[in-house]
Amino acid sequence: MKMQNAKCKVQNKNTQYAGIGLWVMPYCLLLIIFLTGCLSAGLREEASIHYRLGVSHLNDGNLPVALKELTSAVEKNPSDPSYHNALGLAYLYRGLDHEAIKHFNEAIKLDAKFSEAHTNLGAVYLRQKKWDDAISEFQASVANIFYTTPEIAYNNIGWAYYQKGENEKAIDNFKKAITANSKYSLAYNNMGLAYAKMNKDREAADAFNNAVRYSPDYADAHYNLGEVLIRLNDKKRAVESFQKVIKLLPDTEIARSAQEKVNLLK
Repeated sequence: MKMQNAKCKVQNKNTQYAGIGLWVMPYCLLLIIFLTGCLSAGLREEASIHYRLGVSHLNDGNLPVALKELTSAVEKNPSDPSYHNALGLAYLYRGLDHEAIKHFNEAIKLDAKFSEAHTNLGAVYLRQKKWDDAISEFQASVANIFYTTPEIAYNNIGWAYYQKGENEKAIDNFKKAITANSKYSLAYNNMGLAYAKMNKDREAADAFNNAVRYSPDYADAHYNLGEVLIRLNDKKRAVESFQKVIKLLPDTEIARSAQEKVNLLK
């Protein structure tokens, strides 16, 4: 059956920035809030108000207003790295990579150990397929021992290596992500993709199983698990995985693809 040669697929879907991404959602963006600066208390407070309003609008997806507020925050207090990081995110969500890079770099210039800014800059490079530049930024993130979410950076490093075809290095970094956060489903899913590329289907199945174990509604991982189970000739469980996809995301491209798999397997 031709289905035996099926490969785990990466598909488009909406993610956290500008509707561009992957079912595997290989990277994440961070935003933290902290206040610094040596301006007058009044000016700092004005900048803080604009910043908080900007972050609120950014979280609500109101990008034009977020950009306006965050630009005001930066203009009133240009020495606060968190303001540049937030403005960089707003530009990134808007698809303006050049401006995003400018502000992430400014945040890093103001605070070289600002791991979240390094991670966000790395995310831009991932989107631009500048894998080595992305890896360098994520490595800078985890070099800071006080970085509270190193699993994100390690997962992103792994994803960059996966895209470069260096699957062993990818898996090594996905494992580091899981060591930092044993319930990090995204890293399990991505590790499964890397194992599948190496035709290590049992290891891939174990990874995808862990992904859905910790995130039962993770349709992408259910789909990828179904693909690997086909190759392992476990048709019954493959059908179950695809049916979960259909239930979780009805009337979507991934659900239609899953239904086609079910029809062929029955």
